[in-house]
Amino acid sequence: MATFQNKSDFDILDVGVVFGTFAPMHRGHLDLIMEAKKLHKHVAVVVCGYDNDRGEEVNLPLDLRVQYARELFENDEIIHVLRISDTELGLDESMSDSNWDIWVNAVMEGIRKSFKYPVGPVDVTWYVSESEYVKQLNKERLGVFASTAVLHVRTDISGTLCREHPHSYWRNIAKPFRRPFTKKILITGTASEVKSALVKDIATYFVMPYTVERGRDSCRFMTDDQFDSKVFIHNIYEQNLAINDAISSPGNNGYIISDTDNFVTLMYAMHYMQRKDFALHDDPDIIYLIRDMIKRYKEENTWDYIFVTTPHLPFVDDGTRWMPDGDINIRQSFFDTLISFYEQSKAEFIPLNGSYYENFITVKERIEKDMEESSLMSKNNIQNIRR
Repeated sequence: MATFQNKSDFDILDVGVVFGTFAPMHRGHLDLIMEAKKLHKHVAVVVCGYDNDRGEEVNLPLDLRVQYARELFENDEIIHVLRISDTELGLDESMSDSNWDIWVNAVMEGIRKSFKYPVGPVDVTWYVSESEYVKQLNKERLGVFASTAVLHVRTDISGTLCREHPHSYWRNIAKPFRRPFTKKILITGTASEVKSALVKDIATYFVMPYTVERGRDSCRFMTDDQFDSKVFIHNIYEQNLAINDAISSPGNNGYIISDTDNFVTLMYAMHYMQRKDFALHDDPDIIYLIRDMIKRYKEENTWDYIFVTTPHLPFVDDGTRWMPDGDINIRQSFFDTLISFYEQSKAEFIPLNGSYYENFITVKERIEKDMEESSLMSKNNIQNIRR
């Protein structure tokens, strides 16, 4: 890059820069970003970090942080989100002059590409909350007409507090970045155990997003000879999509609750493939799907609580159920298959075998206890951090 002796020969690119790991992004960061936005024609939000950094520890790797930041500012014409991988630049975690030179040059190159400004002077104002950054960022560097670091006093909000106590700082975490911290509750089981009503009532009680059983909705008007592996794969996709939508919902206050999961879909598939009148009969793809799902569930299951209803309530004829499956022995065989999936995947679950109201109280009290424990732990640790 060249130096610029006469700035009048060019239009100056005026950029405010806010950088960080953003693990997660919170209101302290947004204070800097909004100030920069009001004082500059352009703002670069630089998301940076190392492989296996503190973001990855809470399921917020660098590329996901970049994705969430771009989502947050997708309709903002002033703000551009840049990705800087310190690992890819070959940097260690020291604050050496050489590391700073390499890193700043990478940011400047990203700014020029992002704002389509290949030549000409760039006037950069850095918004920071760490005093040790000021000296390095005020240095003269090639390709930079002027570089000024504006130091802001740190607020009571920090990435550490948000990571360790997300539910206490929920309102301070930028919306897309809340997703990995969402606690997920599952109520599952066989048919006609009042799961749907229980999910909706818990969601109403705690004001949380919920999902319905998508497989039941999509299959209610299908005939037996239409049930093939493609139907069940579609149901799995739809159920996952519904759960993701609940997590991304504006109403997500830290908890979501779901009516059934993929194992319920596979439970039905396992039994329907044994019935000659079903298109699924002897379909080998389902066996492979079940084995793969169990493996993935073991590796990736992130349900915080799984409640499983046992087959004990009267089977309700609501006009949409296959009534021969209401026999208690058949329902028990379905249930045993479902439990075997959870056991094979080593997923812990809480049985629900009481009346509807007893089950409601069991789920309600477990959630209340979780909320109380999170709140108490947060208060104690926050006080210790501030001492």
